[in-house]
Amino acid sequence: MNANHASAITCKAIVIGQSGVGKTSITTNYVKNTYHSDCLPTQGASFSSKVQIFENEDRVIKFDVK
Repeated sequence: MNANHASAITCKAIVIGQSGVGKTSITTNYVKNTYHSDCLPTQGASFSSKVQIFENEDRVIKFDVK
């Protein structure tokens, strides 16, 4: 694979919704590939990042999730 993180395309996603609907659970599941059923409500704002490598297309995309 020739793609590297320096040439990554950056995409930003903002997850909004009412309190208690699972925004943090969804983003944590995507970014860290984990799930915790006892997740506490997030106070303030949360920020996560994940680098996704698409080997078939020789492409790297960095997702910034807020």
